Amino acid sequence: LGVATPIGAISLFRLFAPAAGSVPAIWPRLHAHLQIFGFAGVLIMGVGHHLILRFAHRPIRRPASAPWVLGLAVLGLGSRIAAPISGGTAASLLWLSSGIAETLAFGVFAFWVTTGVRATEPRFRSDWLMVSGAWWFAAALAIETAGIGTAVAAGSNPVAATPGPGLYAMGLFGGVFGWLLGVAMRVVPMFLTGRTVGRMGGAVLAGLNGGVLLALLAEGWPAASRPAQILLALADLGVAAAILAAGVALGAWRPQPRQAMALQVDRTETRFFRFAFVCAGVATAGLFVGAFLTLAGVS
Repeated sequence: LGVATPIGAISLFRLFAPAAGSVPAIWPRLHAHLQIFGFAGVLIMGVGHHLILRFAHRPIRRPASAPWVLGLAVLGLGSRIAAPISGGTAASLLWLSSGIAETLAFGVFAFWVTTGVRATEPRFRSDWLMVSGAWWFAAALAIETAGIGTAVAAGSNPVAATPGPGLYAMGLFGGVFGWLLGVAMRVVPMFLTGRTVGRMGGAVLAGLNGGVLLALLAEGWPAASRPAQILLALADLGVAAAILAAGVALGAWRPQPRQAMALQVDRTETRFFRFAFVCAGVATAGLFVGAFLTLAGVS
């Protein structure tokens, strides 16, 4: 986050102030990668090692794989940052090592999450959002690494292996949103009464993963083509529908008397919850509006 935010801020400034210099082509890609797989992904891996054990009612202890996951993540992200600074063969090796290390880190984490959820009793369908989310991270990085490896083998610049929207859909929608929704459908009923853990979990799981698959299918056409635009719009609708279903299942907009809360939450914490629900609602509305405008052919 500390590296990605300045990169994004400087890039944005230069877009609106051309006199400050052009934006290097690699900066937007590096910014997106560090935000999705660096900040959000590593945060999820850190929190996930606690939450999965907590949901399974098992003792909280460090898994044997945790140091390896952390080491691989640090190696991968460090190489990712160093690659654009380097040149020639060193840059190519750094790009490739970054992809391999991050893929292994998220792959090991995804395997551990799968094992942990399968051992959880009681287990809910919404729990599989955390499993699919972890594997979406690993799959996205594996696909990107394959593209980098192909470019390196051909003697091309790995930077030219630019990922399409499908990769970011896997990381953001599948990985980040999958974990947020999976955890929310477990945690919110702990705070608010009248909410059922895992309710409508199957619909949320199908909508979210269906949306990601549609975004991947869009990779089969040029990004500017009409079929790709339609598939990406349908992908956004699937994800938005999943978020809406989760909101309905959790009673996100249902008022509840303070004394009916399952846990004592002060007014400030309550406002945080409400503000988060409002932000999620606005974002979901944006996905719906943008998708319908695209399907209607409005540019």
